[in-house]
This record gives sequence, structure tokens and C-alpha cells, in this order.
Amino acid sequence: MRLASAARSVEVTDPLRNRQGYVPVRAQADSTSEIELALEPGESVFLQTFASMRKGKAWPEYPLAKDTLSIKGIWKIDFLEGQPQMPPPLATSRLVSWTELDHSESESFSGTGRYSIQFKLPANWEPGENRVLDLGSVRETATVRLNGQLLGKLWSLPYRIQIPAQLLKAQNTLEVDVTNSSANRIRKLDTDKFPWRKFYDINFISIQYKPFDASRWELEPSGLLGPVVIYK
Repeated sequence: MRLASAARSVEVTDPLRNRQGYVPVRAQADSTSEIELALEPGESVFLQTFASMRKGKAWPEYPLAKDTLSIKGIWKIDFLEGQPQMPPPLATSRLVSWTELDHSESESFSGTGRYSIQFKLPANWEPGENRVLDLGSVRETATVRLNGQLLGKLWSLPYRIQIPAQLLKAQNTLEVDVTNSSANRIRKLDTDKFPWRKFYDINFISIQYKPFDASRWELEPSGLLGPVVIYK
């Protein structure tokens, strides 16, 4: 990555995952600077440049995955809150959008569903090592708990979070509360001709300057889509 300024130090901050550190800087002949920084698709960080040399810990790149554990089995899904109707709980081995579930309530549901599963740790995984949980595709935000402890909240790509050392046990329980967007709910309201738009001083139109009508929208995927993987 080429920087326009002649920086001598560059600090990288990832507030979402609480990572921070410095990356090596290479001075260029044209009074610019260059750094190497690997980011996942959709990932973003803050860069702060300094004209002087600064010391600090190195930027903690995610290591290449050596051993992976795919979290598979029976997922229990409980819908916690939302509109217009609460879908019934279910158990499934497939992580798909809840718009594809065999319940009519799921298609237009806007709210939060809890995904929970129990899994065993491989016998060859030593305790006391930091590991990374990757949720794969999430639509749209997730609150993650492992063995009753909050790991954090994820709302942007990549949906990945560190697992502290000693938290994983031989038998584990993973809970992921996923909240989707309101798009499918709005689609349902317009399909039913429900007068939900209450704007008194503006014209509510589409981007084509036509009367707004969400009933023509495609269904938006919702929920935890995975694959869910732990790696070290």
C-alpha cells in the first residue's frame, strides 16, 4: 500500500476486534512511504501515520489456519423477539436463511434469533491456546457467547472473533444471537397494503422517483448462514 506522505511509523487499529499495532514502513525515492497490510474482503482498519519513529507492539496479523474445526451437528434456533409474528423454535443440521424455513412466519420476520449448538474439542488440540471463531456469512449482526461468556458483537465483514485461551473445554456450548434487517418486514407491509409510511412533509419515493413499493423486493437472506469454523 502506497502512502502519500513520507511516514516513518504507521499504526493500525481495528476497534471492532480490539487489535492494534505497528507495521513496517519502507521509504520510497519519491518521498512517499509503503506498507504491507493484508485485509480480508470487506475488512477495514484505521491507519495513523507519524513523521517520527515510534516503538510499539507489532500489528497482530491473523495466522494462517493450521488446524480447523467445523462446527456441525444439530443447531437449535429460538426466535427471541421481532415482528410481525414469532416463528416457532426448531432444530436443524443445515444453516440456511430463515426465509427458507418451513414456516410462513419466517419469511417476513424481522428480529433476533438465537442459534445454539454443542460441540466437542478435538483430542489433539492443546488447552491454553488462543483460537479464532469464524461465523462465515451472517445476515446481519451477531452477538456471540461461548460457554456462557460473551465474546463480542459482530456487525461487519469478516464475522470473525478471537476466542480467549482456556475458554474452550472438552465439551462446549456456542450461542449466536443474529438480528436481521427490516427489509423483509417492510416488504410484507407493502404486500399487505398496510399504511406504515407516516411522513408528513416529504414525498416518499423510490430512487427512480416513482411511488415507493417494497412489495417488489426480493427476499433478503436472514440469520446465520455459516459455515462456522474454529481454527488455530
